Amino acid sequence: VISPLWFLTFMVSNPMKILIDEESITLYFQRNILLHIAGDIHMPLHCTSLYSNDFPEGDYGGGKFKLNIDLNGKNSLHALWDSCLMRDGIRLERPLSDAGTAYIEEFKNEVTSLYPKNSIEELDITDFDAWVYESHKIGSENAYYGIKINDTPSDEYIQKNRKIAYRQVAKAGYRLADILNEIFENEKTHKK
Repeated sequence: VISPLWFLTFMVSNPMKILIDEESITLYFQRNILLHIAGDIHMPLHCTSLYSNDFPEGDYGGGKFKLNIDLNGKNSLHALWDSCLMRDGIRLERPLSDAGTAYIEEFKNEVTSLYPKNSIEELDITDFDAWVYESHKIGSENAYYGIKINDTPSDEYIQKNRKIAYRQVAKAGYRLADILNEIFENEKTHKK
């Protein structure tokens, strides 16, 4: 069994091998996995779990940490963070409609205006284990503080942690763009 982190590391470390050895459908699949994993690594509750008397086996990244909220039928701390702390609770249908594409573009503009690339010092870190550690640290130092099981998140908790979630979205996007640019540059070089 290949772990997603190993797979992501292999894809970025060996882009020429992928381009030479695999068919285009495999490339499509690999790039989709890359997009998904690179995004997930930056979501703090994908890298953190709470172990306590309430959760002796862990809360599965906040998935078992229930709150008094409704996010499209979900009510966990994990769902709260996945929603960027209740940005608006919208669930995008696939394939994306024009409205869905416009929503993503608006969100991208909001996040990148708050966190331009030059404002995030740690973008030069390219080690995926370090990314996991960053997210774990953010999750363990922020996600579980100021909130209790079955509570409604306070406005203070939402506002403080939404900034963190948005910064993580920006960081993931910038890092992923750098990876994809490197892969596509290698493709151009290989085709010549």
